[in-house]
Amino acid sequence: MHLPQNLSSAGSTAYTRAEFERFRENLSKHLGRSITDDATQHSLELYNKVRSLTRALYDHRRKHAGAIAASDLYAVVQAGTRMMPEDFIPLLEQFLEQVSMRKVRARDGAKVVIEEAFCEQPPIGLLEVIEAAGCMVKDDDLMIGWRLFPEDVGLNGDPLGSLADAYLKSNIYTSVRHDRDRPRTEGLMRRVADASAEAVLFAPAKFCEPALLDYVLFRWRLEQGAMPHLKVEFEEKMWTFENVRWEIETFAESMLFD
Repeated sequence: MHLPQNLSSAGSTAYTRAEFERFRENLSKHLGRSITDDATQHSLELYNKVRSLTRALYDHRRKHAGAIAASDLYAVVQAGTRMMPEDFIPLLEQFLEQVSMRKVRARDGAKVVIEEAFCEQPPIGLLEVIEAAGCMVKDDDLMIGWRLFPEDVGLNGDPLGSLADAYLKSNIYTSVRHDRDRPRTEGLMRRVADASAEAVLFAPAKFCEPALLDYVLFRWRLEQGAMPHLKVEFEEKMWTFENVRWEIETFAESMLFD
């Protein structure tokens, strides 16, 4: 699909809906059957439920730091990308019920937001090290493509139009789209404020130039707001994290004992 670059244009909604329509028609030809508005609406209802439960998990972690390990939440959301929503929804409901019943033991730790690169997800081992080294992850932008809409997509009888509106007007910041009226640097600052975080950890892949260019913008905005931050890069198939652990421990201790 060719999604719009100018989200503020008067013609963006019609253009985006037309692209979704074109995609649906091509997919219908490939499958050899039609995809009706009713079927599309039903799919939106299912994924609205997935998104709602996922948001509830993230909201619970923001309010109860340590209730859900960063690696566990990441693994759960990633699992949903490989499952049908009908199968994933009961598992999300069960997981949310379980974590809501957990008794969280208070501990000291630097409350952080993880901001990673859009091109590659960090290894789970890195997420485990971040928390083991003295940080409490309050929020992150991992698996952001599956968490793009911060609220349910509207169900007004025109599912493609509703999806176009959601993409243009109701999604969160990401490096793969430019929104003139909602800069992603301000999106990061809102994420930090909403999570009551004390610092930001950047976790880009090594040698990913677009991510490093983004880091320049984010770093400039964080320094304007006097917000502590640390950049830890990872490599593909990275399996040892001792040097990274030392960096994060030093950073966390500087936050706790400053």
